[in-house]
Parts: sequence; C-alpha cells; structure tokens
Amino acid sequence: MDQKRLFLAASLSLLVLFTYYSWFGQRSKYSLSDAPHLDEQVVRRQETRAPMTGAQVEWTQLEREEFNLISRETKFLHMVFSPSTADLKAIALRDYIETDADRMEHLTDRAGSPVGTFTLISADEEGEHEWSGFEYRPSEGEVIFSGMRGDLKVIKTFEYHPESRLIWATFRFENSGAVPETLDYETTVSLTADFRNGYDKKFIEGTWLSQDQVKHKGLGNFQKGLAQPGQDLVWSGIRTKYFCLLARPFTAVKTQRFWSAGDSALFVSLRPEPVELAPGESAEHKYLLYAGPQSVEILKKAEHDFVRVVDYGFFGALSTLILAVLRFFHKWFGNWGWAIVLLSIVIKIVLHPLTEKSLKSMREIQHLQPELNKLKEKYQSDPQKLNRAMLDFYKEHKVNPLGGCLPILFQMPVFFALYNALIRAVELRGARFVFWIKDLSQPDKFLTFSGSLPVVGNSVHLLPILMGLATILQQKLSSTQGAQTEQQLAMAIMMPIMLTLIFYNLPSGLVLYWTTNTLLTVIHQYRVARAK
Repeated sequence: MDQKRLFLAASLSLLVLFTYYSWFGQRSKYSLSDAPHLDEQVVRRQETRAPMTGAQVEWTQLEREEFNLISRETKFLHMVFSPSTADLKAIALRDYIETDADRMEHLTDRAGSPVGTFTLISADEEGEHEWSGFEYRPSEGEVIFSGMRGDLKVIKTFEYHPESRLIWATFRFENSGAVPETLDYETTVSLTADFRNGYDKKFIEGTWLSQDQVKHKGLGNFQKGLAQPGQDLVWSGIRTKYFCLLARPFTAVKTQRFWSAGDSALFVSLRPEPVELAPGESAEHKYLLYAGPQSVEILKKAEHDFVRVVDYGFFGALSTLILAVLRFFHKWFGNWGWAIVLLSIVIKIVLHPLTEKSLKSMREIQHLQPELNKLKEKYQSDPQKLNRAMLDFYKEHKVNPLGGCLPILFQMPVFFALYNALIRAVELRGARFVFWIKDLSQPDKFLTFSGSLPVVGNSVHLLPILMGLATILQQKLSSTQGAQTEQQLAMAIMMPIMLTLIFYNLPSGLVLYWTTNTLLTVIHQYRVARAK
C-alpha cells in the first residue's frame, strides 16, 4: 500500500509536468533556411581602416546598385545595416549555430520582416511611414547615416565594440527650417522566427522591465497589437527560448507597442514623448541594444538590469542554484552530462538521512503487513473504524505510512527547477553526453526511422526505457514480501510503463538525472534490505 502511495505521488507530480510539456508540442525541424542565408544576402564593403580625414568625412550618396547592404562584425555579432532605411536589417550571433542548420543563429532577418531594428516610423493621416532616403558615411567602430524629412534632419549613429554584444544607437534631430517642427516617431526592435512551430512558439515573448517589475507576454497577446504605457520603462524587447533582443531607451518613453507580422516576425515599437523643436534647435535620443543569449553571467556583464530578463519560473531561485552547481561541476569535468550525474549524487547525499529513515519505515510496514491485513478483514464493513484502528496501529508501532513518499516529494522542486533550467539555459543547448545522447536539452534519439508511431513518433528514446527498467527493479526491491494482491501486481506493471511514457519526450538531461537518482535509490534499497 505504501508503494502505491509512493508511486502515485511521484506519478501525479510528474503528470503535471508531462501535460505542460505536451502542450508545448515537439520541436520541428523547420528552420529559416527558406529565406536567403545572411552570408548570401550580405554584399561586403571593403573599406580602408585608416584614420578619417576631412575629405573622407563628407557625406556621400550610396548607389543601391553598388552598395546593397553594409556588413559589420564583432567578436560576437554579425550586423547588417540597410543604407536606404538606416536600420539594422539583420543580426546574427557568431558564437552560436542554429539548431539543424549550418549557419549562425539569426535573431532578426529582414527577409521575413517588414521593418528592421531601430527603424524610424512616423504616422500621419495616410498611415505609418518608414523614414528613408539616407546617406551613409563609413567610420571605424560605428555606422553613420544622415537623412532629411522635410526640414527635419536626422543623423543616426550606430556604435559597437569588438568585444561586446551591445550596440549603441544615437538619433540626433535638427530643425533646419524657419518654423517649429514636432518630433514624434516610433523606433522598432524586430525579431524573426518561425511562429508556425508550435514548440518554439510558446517560448517567444514580448518582455519589458517597468516600475521594477519584469513582465513577459506570449504571442497570443499580440495578434491585434498590444500597447503599454512607457512610464518608468527601463528596457523592452523580445525573447525566444534561449536568446533575446533588449532595447534600453535613455529618453522618456510615452508608449511601447508590441505587434506581429504574419508567421515570421514580432516587434516592439518605442514612442518617445513628442518634442517640439524651434528653428535651429536640436534633440538627441539614445538607445542601447543587447543581442545575445539569456545567460546570467553574460547579462550581468552587460549591466543595465538586462539580467532580469532571465526567468526560470516558480522555482527560479532553485533553478539558478542548480545551474551554479552544474557550472561548477562542468568546469571540473568539461561535460554537462557528468555534471548532471554528480548533481544527482550530491542531492542524494543531502537527502540520505530522510531516505534512510523512509526506507526503514517502509520495511517495518512490510513486516507488519499481516497484522494490517487482519485489521482490514475485521473492519471491512466499517471504513471509519478501520481508519481509526489503522492510525492507532501506526501510532503504537511508531511508523509513518507516508514516510516512503517524502523523498519523492522533496525531489519534486528539484525536478521542476532542473526542468526549467534545462529548457531555458543556453549552456545546455546542444550539450553532448556520451554515445547517442547528443543534446541534453532535447530527448535522446537512439534510433530514427521513417514514418511515425503513436507516442514514440519517428524515433526510439533509449534513456527513458532504461529508467523504466530501473523503476521495475526499484519496485521489486521495495515490494511486499509474500503473495501480492491483484492490485499490487497491476501497480507493479503499470507504474513503470506510465513513468516511462511521462519521461519519454522530456529533455534527456532531465531523464538522465531521474535515471541516476533511481539507480542510486535501488542501491540504497538493496543495502537496507541486506541489513535486515
């Protein structure tokens, strides 16, 4: 009966996670390969990196036929600027490769987006319009554009550092006319992704920090657009499963507006407070863009409270602690799989006193089972008296009928925290373990085949099957001695099958943790059984 409670507690807890994961669906193989690759789009401009002279700083009109795009690179970023609209057409991460695609990880690519990042948009009676017709001036460590809209001149400067993931954007507006001009515009942050992919779609969110609170909103909120007050806005942006684009304005923002375009792009537009510029007057607005992974270590170095975009859910503090421990083990062994195995061992050691007590309690209840069966026969017609008699019986023999469930219940917060860490931690993205386990953030694929089967799909995941076998062994060691009832036999068969199905499509790192934990429990049970 205790074994039934133990596995029921574990199964119900894991079923919640299984339902959550099933809602997310399976990751598809779709990538943005349908759009032209960034390297194919970019027309590289070979420029002399000599110091600028007076003659060189003069503005020159770019012929679109000759200079289609402007490409720049830092250690971490590949940036492509559009000379016509003076914005960031594409941003790719040089130190990350797209899943199932042999190219840099794209955060934004205007091939699937109507506007880029830091595009200027104004509205009038005829609708919204991008500012265009800019001139370009080459410079070391920055890209500078100049354009006119009526009598309003704008100079857009993009600054970047070779060792940074940050991009500074400065907009300088000058009223060169004879009458006042109202400066009223929006500037955008653009992210492109495959929203048709049900799995990844759930991880794409608009995110912002305002009034000391971080908020995340899923795509469902942006079908018709979502406007938010910009008061006290610190930063705003978009995040995916592992990466994010965050823009911090250094000017007062009136509103921020999230909106999507079809199945390929999500945007946030920041509208500063309107400013009236008198003739000859100027205004300067600055923005800071972070483009990179949702890594606590990297985001802390970027400062500006960008690190607060990292969110591991309800057990976030525990997830952060677990990742810190995993990073420590990874530094020693250089493998995230062995780090997870060591984490399981450490947690098992910490919970050892509780596990030892619960296993002994279970064994004592097994020895008392014949007397419990007599009580059940005696009071089988009166459930209330049976419950009182069993409580008195447990109290008399100083045993806890729920003691066997406690180690499992204490494992649940760790389990959920590790799950959230594995699905969000970019460090574990694509991390190999041994043999067939090539990505600890994804289910392990031991065999793949054409076609699809119920539950299994088109691949066999071996690690959950091994975990199911270990669960059978665990049940056998902890089962009641002597003849088993039909209910106990059914439980012994169904529970390992159910747990295997629950774990079957979970990240292999999580299954590795639970399999290791189960094997350690088997060893512990065997030692306790021999001691008797």
